[in-house]
Amino acid sequence: MKKHISFILSILIILSLVPAGVSASGGQCGDNLTWSLSDGVLIISGTGDMRDFELTYGYDCPWRDSKKEISRIIIDKGVTSVGDGAFEDCVNLENVNLPSGLVSIGDSAFCGCAALPVIDMPDSVESIGESAFEACENLADISIPDGVKSIGAFAFEGTAYCADPKNQTGGELYIGNHLIKADPERVGKYEVSDGTKCIAGMAFFGNSNITSVQMPDSAVSVGKQAFYGCGALESADVGGAELIGEQAFGNCAVLTSVKIGRNVNNIDSGAFFECGRLNIDVAPENRVYSSEDGVLFDKDMTELMVYAKDEIRPEYIIPAGVRAIGAYAFENRDNLTGVIIPASVTSIGFSAFKECVGLKDVYYLGSPEKWNDVAVAENNDYLQAADFHFGSNIAMSESNILIEDNKISVSTSLDNLSLAGIENAEVFAALYDINGAVLDCYSAFYDGTDIKGELKYGDNSDHINVFVWAGDGSLRPLTDMPEYIALRN
Repeated sequence: MKKHISFILSILIILSLVPAGVSASGGQCGDNLTWSLSDGVLIISGTGDMRDFELTYGYDCPWRDSKKEISRIIIDKGVTSVGDGAFEDCVNLENVNLPSGLVSIGDSAFCGCAALPVIDMPDSVESIGESAFEACENLADISIPDGVKSIGAFAFEGTAYCADPKNQTGGELYIGNHLIKADPERVGKYEVSDGTKCIAGMAFFGNSNITSVQMPDSAVSVGKQAFYGCGALESADVGGAELIGEQAFGNCAVLTSVKIGRNVNNIDSGAFFECGRLNIDVAPENRVYSSEDGVLFDKDMTELMVYAKDEIRPEYIIPAGVRAIGAYAFENRDNLTGVIIPASVTSIGFSAFKECVGLKDVYYLGSPEKWNDVAVAENNDYLQAADFHFGSNIAMSESNILIEDNKISVSTSLDNLSLAGIENAEVFAALYDINGAVLDCYSAFYDGTDIKGELKYGDNSDHINVFVWAGDGSLRPLTDMPEYIALRN
């Protein structure tokens, strides 16, 4: 009994040491992070990233019931991120200390902190999420380091800084060297100012007046949906940018030319969503990406990443040697009617052929058994539903292609086709220009012994493709040569 009384007295003594009117609480907010809240001051300590929280009023935020008490936030050195929705609607927050070493500020991290007057970010910050400081009505003093590489849409929407006409020049809104919102009245060519680092998310969203955009060598990123819905935009040069965000050029219906510079190392999914006429040109010095006939590949051309030419070329031959068709590669190419897939392909990514409603024929240059080994991810229903045509890779050791004097000569012996019981074979030598359009085509019916033919071409052609169309409906490549052969005059 005495032990119980002593324990109760100890608790009462401890409680008596806490001043009246002061609330104290704490817990974990990351794998190696803890938080404590006392007398309106929230302190985040530890190392590593903060956990992300639900954005709708921060329902999963551990200090959600005390948000109105918070007037100051101190984030100790060692914390590397502010999580999504972490301090959303802390309406009485007036002071924030961000540590050196902080790398990212998440989506809606400080959204709705109406009393916050100033934010000073350390030089280590690289990314600022969507709506990170949206509706911070009194936020009039904002400092963004030059090292920031991406800024999400609406990051500073509804702040006093953005509302102040003194912070806008010619309709453009900058914070430091970062373009937050472009001039909506600009017509024709838009040259982004030298020294600009980030093109923030949705900076040009819906601009129907600009026809081309030139970004400077200083640019490091093109934000998510930065040019989404720019209905008159025909060409874009991303300058020195390293990152092209998700749907950055989405729904630019007349966009026909995009130049990808030497520095680009990250192109997010759907960057060219619903751009049905696009020719992508990658600088030869780029170490991550390459392009052929306007189609985007990785540097070694083992992965097809973006095909955006369905309105120009409704049928497409994937080059031999490609092993993977990337996620979303052909997404929404609803005018694509046919695709030829080489036997080298081993995987087809998530939604690679999503909404390819016009796809009717798939010509796979391998056997049905080999196709069964191809890993096809989900959301490729239109691919799976198309009519499949299979062809074995039959070696043709006596095939020859001679390119000289603006002329392509094809000579091949097809005895092995005859032995395989294939009749009425036909050889095609198709000539393509840089946009993939067929300029000319030679063909001749197989007579049971030999096929010989000659195709002349002009000065504007880039590639030749030679393959065999057999009478049984299969497509057979001339396998002792590359499927695509660059013409050399």
